[in-house]
Amino acid sequence: MLVLITRPKRQSHFLANKLREFGFDVLFEPLVCIEPIADSQTLQSLRTIVNVMFGKTMTSEDGLRYHWLVFSSPNGVNTFHELCGQFIPASDVSLLNSNIKIAVVGPGTANEFNEHWQQPSVTVFSQSGNAEEMVERMTTQFDVKNKRVLILRGDKGRKVIADTLTSCGAIVEEHAIYRTTEVQDIAPETRDKLRTGEIGFVTVTSSSIADALVKHFGDDLHRTNLVSISPLTSQRLTEQGFPPSVEAKEATIDSVLECITHTSVS
Repeated sequence: MLVLITRPKRQSHFLANKLREFGFDVLFEPLVCIEPIADSQTLQSLRTIVNVMFGKTMTSEDGLRYHWLVFSSPNGVNTFHELCGQFIPASDVSLLNSNIKIAVVGPGTANEFNEHWQQPSVTVFSQSGNAEEMVERMTTQFDVKNKRVLILRGDKGRKVIADTLTSCGAIVEEHAIYRTTEVQDIAPETRDKLRTGEIGFVTVTSSSIADALVKHFGDDLHRTNLVSISPLTSQRLTEQGFPPSVEAKEATIDSVLECITHTSVS
């Protein structure tokens, strides 16, 4: 059975290899591209942030300019890690200031963070991959009033985290550090295989990918099984008339893999 993987190719090798181990064929059709935002103003801000995060600069009474660092996606984690390598020695990149608390959306983002940094470990994350759940845990388990919170996100990220934390009295600073752009050129082979029903499953791992799928393939999506990574992604698909066949129990690639393997057997 053929599985269409739609996330950027460099993020897809783990899933592709696992699918092949289970006997699936894999077709790549990346529908979005993730790029760091590299204008001079953003880079200067990030250079300052990196110096603070790695203990190079102390700018407050308690020695912390930021009490919390928040990521809403693995892309944010990866982009920040790459940017850190531009500003500090590679030997220092794995050691963030251990006094900073870390909050992330989804177990996949938590796993990505822990792979890159030896310290600190993730303090709060949402099991469902839902930003509302993460910020609720953050504000109920910790007093965020007057705490300085840095949010690093994509250019299309929602404002729910910043808005909720601000309403709870936190001092929020937010930066878009990567942009998501839609890929315009689709391989004719992919269109043909989807139209003829040869593709058994299509992975949908973000709302941006959901939008791109609907735009490029439309009603041909009814000829396959859409596998959604999260409730938010499922909602985006459903709103456009293409409810997913199955939704991952957790917002992780492992859970997406489990969905495909279990659904194909049942």
